Amino acid sequence: MSTVDITDLNYNGILKDINLSFSGKKVIGIVGPNGSGKTTLLRHIYRDIKTRGTVFFDNTDVAQFSVKSLARNISVLTQFNDQVEGKLTIEEIVVMGRMPYKKHYADYSDRDFVIADNYMALFGLQKMKNKEYHALSGGEKQRVMLAKCFSQETDIMILDEPTNHLDIRYKVEVMKALAASESTVIMTIHDINLSAKYCQHLILMNDGQIYAQGTPAEVLTRECLFDVFGVEFTVLPVEDRVAIFL
Repeated sequence: MSTVDITDLNYNGILKDINLSFSGKKVIGIVGPNGSGKTTLLRHIYRDIKTRGTVFFDNTDVAQFSVKSLARNISVLTQFNDQVEGKLTIEEIVVMGRMPYKKHYADYSDRDFVIADNYMALFGLQKMKNKEYHALSGGEKQRVMLAKCFSQETDIMILDEPTNHLDIRYKVEVMKALAASESTVIMTIHDINLSAKYCQHLILMNDGQIYAQGTPAEVLTRECLFDVFGVEFTVLPVEDRVAIFL
């Protein structure tokens, strides 16, 4: 799976005439004010909101994929990472990313644990892998769920505010990991400067519509930002990107 196409997507006045196409290894950032439809758009892509004839993966309607087939092709991070029942450890949660590849009653393989271990190391979790999830801080929980998504090793990653709860070090490390991944990453993000530095393509949403899309330099202009956020920004070129200041 390498392409995502969204055609004439409208939803309850929340999304209006959305037409998008994604392909290849890149990081796509969706930015915009609260309530602009960003999360609702993601929920349509990963089929949390059922749709027919509007969202396609490699020219196949998303509605036609089985749950397991979808999970082998798309990994998802939602904004809510507290909904974990029981006293599961970090390792037990991260290895769940391998679930789409195992038979129903089979145990996880040695390879599954190696993959999970690699991504725990990537996100600084390896030395605490036996710690129970419920005892973690918000930022640690976020890193666990990101490691789980990476362990799924899918062509497409759908991430709703992946830098939530993270300190500046891990915000940067997460964005670097996403930029270095082999996946098409589609993510919402509120940090405009991080999106300018690490995203190859940006979609600026407002009131359920696509206000602008293109490279960060094309989208994050003073005029666009004022029109959408109602705030005066200073936008300066920095090397091959732009930096935004209040």
